[in-house]
Amino acid sequence: MPQLKLFKVRDLRKKEQFIIDDAYLNSWARHCGTPATLVYLSLCRHADKEQKAFPSQRFIADELGINVRTVKRGLKALQKYNIVQTEQEREKGKFTNYIYYLVDKSQWNKPPGDKKCLRSHQGTKTDSGPPPYGLSPTKDAHYKDAHLKDNSMSQEATDWNLEKEIQKVLEDKRRHIQIIGVWIEEIRLRPENTEQIQSIIRRNLRPARLLNGYTNEDIHETIEALKNTEYLRKFTLETVLKYIDEVVAQKKKEGPKIIRFEEVRQKDGSVAMRPIYTEKLE
Repeated sequence: MPQLKLFKVRDLRKKEQFIIDDAYLNSWARHCGTPATLVYLSLCRHADKEQKAFPSQRFIADELGINVRTVKRGLKALQKYNIVQTEQEREKGKFTNYIYYLVDKSQWNKPPGDKKCLRSHQGTKTDSGPPPYGLSPTKDAHYKDAHLKDNSMSQEATDWNLEKEIQKVLEDKRRHIQIIGVWIEEIRLRPENTEQIQSIIRRNLRPARLLNGYTNEDIHETIEALKNTEYLRKFTLETVLKYIDEVVAQKKKEGPKIIRFEEVRQKDGSVAMRPIYTEKLE
């Protein structure tokens, strides 16, 4: 994979402010086009403190109510002007996700002949929010700070509803995303915002895809058996994937149900897992 060139990321923002660079809206937006502006809006919203974001293109499309082709077109325009740089994330040599870096506006490519873009390049101070590293606030920043004080709670904090967000995951058209929703419910994970839900989804994509052929009941029963297994203080969706075949096979036999697993030490020192069943009623 080609190495990314060194570059400076966009200035850090307070998470709750979620503000797009004024320079982009004042100058670059008309060159990049509407698809790019929509995509940039989504990436700004999901960027972490290092100014990187990793929502899938499908997630961006669903969030904005557009199709994936439009998302790709928007990303292409943002990359053209070096507003966003993209890196492929791989796991064991296989592509898993794109990571998007929001580049500082001082390093954006200037459209030829656009004097407004040139003026934007001449000042590298942040256009919005409390300026980091002791820079003096701009006129726009004073206005936005006052506006944000009137709305002290962020929109996301105000609107966030865990049950509704989990329901969205459970009702996703993609089966593997639904499975991650089942996992969140069963383990009682408590993400506090959209970024945390996206992080959970991203971490569990591989096992969730491999669990596509199993029913929610199969997954539920396997999780319950693992919960009852004493030596497993914590387990992951990968663990569910490892043991689900045994649970399903036992269910097909219509025999007693597996309720947990126990460690059994072999003569050679290795450890095997033995299923423990419910008592069969006479």
